[in-house]
Amino acid sequence: MKNFYRSLIILFLFFASFTMQGQNYFYHMLGLSALPNFTWVGLGADANWNTPLNWSNNAAPGVGDTAHFMGAVACSLNCSPTINVSISLAGVDIQSTYAGTITQMPATTITVGSIGWIQSAGTFQGASSNISMVKFAISGGVFNAPAAQFLISASAASAFCCAAT
Repeated sequence: MKNFYRSLIILFLFFASFTMQGQNYFYHMLGLSALPNFTWVGLGADANWNTPLNWSNNAAPGVGDTAHFMGAVACSLNCSPTINVSISLAGVDIQSTYAGTITQMPATTITVGSIGWIQSAGTFQGASSNISMVKFAISGGVFNAPAAQFLISASAASAFCCAAT
């Protein structure tokens, strides 16, 4: 009987892990903090940027927010987002555990503010649309610039750094 209850609990926890509350519970059980707001979790029916369920707090990041990409730590489905709408946000944080590809679709501009674009892994694939940012730092991964304008603010030129491709 003891094994039955243990199996039942494991089954419950497995299915609960597919919800954000379940994922946060597992992080707590493992001694990890909950995911930061605006962390890509890819739980939506598609991989579109503007699908609320793809984000840890069920809302896409906006002007004052930083989008976080943490890889398998946070995402097991739809881990390669498609930027299908123009976006303007404070920052992009692509951590060393991220192995996906972030793809900009044509006719979608990207504006990144004072936090900047910080990339430690993964791939970004630009399109034929403009990208502007205040800071840009890449220490790993691949950043394929757009075929359109790629502007890094002159006031933050010292923030431009590339240690890897």
